[in-house]
Amino acid sequence: MPAAETLRCQIAELEAFVADVRTARQDPLLQQYEALLEGFRAAAALWRAEQPSSCPSSCEVSLAVKLEPSRELQTCTGTVRELVANFPQPGGKIRTLRVLKALASESEVNYFLSAAREALEFSLAKDSVDQRPAYEIFVVRKGIYEESAVRVMLHTFVDQKLLPYIREAYRAPEAVLSSALIRRYLPDERRVHPTHVDGHSFCTAVLSLNPEDFEGGLYVQPQPGIKHRQFVKLDRGDVATHQYDLPHGVRVVSGHRYSLICWFKTCQRSCEENSTPWYDEAARTGDADAMAALAQRLERGEGHDGSGGYCHGNSGKAETWLRKAAELGQPEAQTNLGAIFEAREARGSKETGLEATRWWLKAAEADLSSAQLRLALAYASGTCGLELDMEVASMWMQRAAENEDSDAMNWLGTFYGKSARRHPEHAAVSQSWLRKAAEMGHSTAQQKLALAYLSSKSDADSRASKVAQAAVWLKRASNNGSHEAKKDLLGLLRGLPELPGSEEFDAIHPLKEAAAHGQPEAQHSLALLLAQGLCGVAKNLPEALQLCRQAASKRHRDAWNLLQVLESQSEVGSKQTHITVPNT
Repeated sequence: MPAAETLRCQIAELEAFVADVRTARQDPLLQQYEALLEGFRAAAALWRAEQPSSCPSSCEVSLAVKLEPSRELQTCTGTVRELVANFPQPGGKIRTLRVLKALASESEVNYFLSAAREALEFSLAKDSVDQRPAYEIFVVRKGIYEESAVRVMLHTFVDQKLLPYIREAYRAPEAVLSSALIRRYLPDERRVHPTHVDGHSFCTAVLSLNPEDFEGGLYVQPQPGIKHRQFVKLDRGDVATHQYDLPHGVRVVSGHRYSLICWFKTCQRSCEENSTPWYDEAARTGDADAMAALAQRLERGEGHDGSGGYCHGNSGKAETWLRKAAELGQPEAQTNLGAIFEAREARGSKETGLEATRWWLKAAEADLSSAQLRLALAYASGTCGLELDMEVASMWMQRAAENEDSDAMNWLGTFYGKSARRHPEHAAVSQSWLRKAAEMGHSTAQQKLALAYLSSKSDADSRASKVAQAAVWLKRASNNGSHEAKKDLLGLLRGLPELPGSEEFDAIHPLKEAAAHGQPEAQHSLALLLAQGLCGVAKNLPEALQLCRQAASKRHRDAWNLLQVLESQSEVGSKQTHITVPNT
């Protein structure tokens, strides 16, 4: 039987049983069967969420980059058109985005996409930009091709098509591929990669693999503020390239996105050392972006010292370059310089607090969300020489949230939620900001939204819908790194499978497997079904008793309560085994 029909029948049978028991008002286990019904509904919601949607989102994305034709290039397989867009840089220089139309052939795109979907195992390690699960797989590290699934095809594509262009267009005759990775953006996983620059890379290339399957995608944001965000229109096989100075990110509004990213360094030595020698000359010639990037790498001990020598951590020179960039109006440098002064205040140097807020204010007024967030937190805590002022704090936090800072959205959701009892109108405001943060992939907001659905008062029909929504948001929060949400989801599912997946999905088989492996929630849920012969499970009171004893011995309180009822109703129930009720 197809999965949708199987689940529908199982849920309908449980609903009928619960309705009968509720009407009779005689079963002491009603609440346990109601909870099990919610578990089935949650599993069904997760199964539906896994299926491809036939209705694409109608959400609009920001303006598209206006790319101008530049030239035609000859590659080993034919002629390729180059399109270019230029953007102003602090200090008066120019940032450039280049797009090569159909650089990758259809067969190359299909090969990489097939490998991404079927052959590669994606990492959940924390991303360096937002510290959330990355959902990426490195296929090249330090110039070494590591993944056999794409090694030959990628090597050929890079050596014959991409690398010759990078060397010529960016005047780097010894440039080499340093790293390459494939990223995915799925509905219940990562949806956003916040605005950032690739400070470790001389040049970045992004190969578009499946633009027909999603809305949104790669964007550039050459100046702070979402009003300056521009999405890059890429077709299958197109490659977008840019350097370390162009702020960019990813925002997937709907659908499934895969992309191949290649990072290049200027020479083999910089690849082997993970160094960034190109910043030296650029910083000395007044490139504010290079100054800011050089300062960050100096602070972490990952860069050169600005005079050609390798440096293993130099906070003094890092601050010098940050100040120079900040004075040229580079907002990220202003924000990071403020953070240095904030740290000094925390160590007892009180006079530096106001210096921190002075730089944050400059960057915040330039519309940089991270500076707006820091300034808001300083007002909210009365630190860095500022008086505590929640009105000003919420004003700056709202500006950060309007620039799609998910931490600011979550803060506002919590802030308005705390005052909802005194001001009932704040409840809707709180939920609105939490939902926006959740849709951006903020795991804490996703968990809060789920728990709000579960705790809200509603009738049976509304409750079923809210349980389904809670399950999906808990799953997303779990996928985005929340261990608490994972625990909440397991509790809601009552031992039912967390990852349904296939068209032939049946909840009972994996439930039996989990029970056999000693999972107490699964043992308890299966015992409930066995006790009444529900959902295709034959009635078997002795087996139900055995499962209850196993779960109760692991201090599962509902299993202990079920065991008392079943033993009192069964002649085969043994009362020789003494089990202590767990304290909760």
